[in-house]
Amino acid sequence: MLIFSSIPESRPRTAMEIKRDELNSERWAYVYDAKDRIKKSLRSPSTAEFDCDIRDSRIEGDYATVTGKVTAVNAFNAPITSSFRVIYLRDPMKPIEVTFDGETIVLDAAEKAHRDEKHETTESLQE
Repeated sequence: MLIFSSIPESRPRTAMEIKRDELNSERWAYVYDAKDRIKKSLRSPSTAEFDCDIRDSRIEGDYATVTGKVTAVNAFNAPITSSFRVIYLRDPMKPIEVTFDGETIVLDAAEKAHRDEKHETTESLQE
């Protein structure tokens, strides 16, 4: 006896679903780049274990931010957990600031100043 399972009808995706998928894809790109960038700064990159995924990324206007934690073996062969944050300019995808274990490295001072100015203006409008 042959039994056919029901195959759900495919429907076109809505504009909202397409936009959500595009944003999720963009957010994953930032997460992967941030992990790679942080991994390169570790003493033992092969030991890196990240606590960071798409939920740890945000896109706001022209900027994207990825935050997370990484555990890796240090010079004394002990596992150390450190936090990180990478802020990107979205178009083109360009990191402008990296904070790792409390130390901030500004990669693009002019863009960071512009971002900070926009952020302060937004906060003062909300008060």
